[in-house]
Amino acid sequence: MKIGIVGGTGPAGRGLALRLASVGYEIEIGSRSSGRAAEIVDELIEEWGDRGYQLKG
Repeated sequence: MKIGIVGGTGPAGRGLALRLASVGYEIEIGSRSSGRAAEIVDELIEEWGDRGYQLKG
């Protein structure tokens, strides 16, 4: 299942993305800062492999 997180680069959004990815969800990060969103996607890939994470910045 894919879940989009608007504001995914803030503390709550990042934590939610990491938690949901840890149980197998595909995550789409929405943010005004594409650089910060890319950092979180990189963190998700490093921790759990590439599961189709996306960013919308």
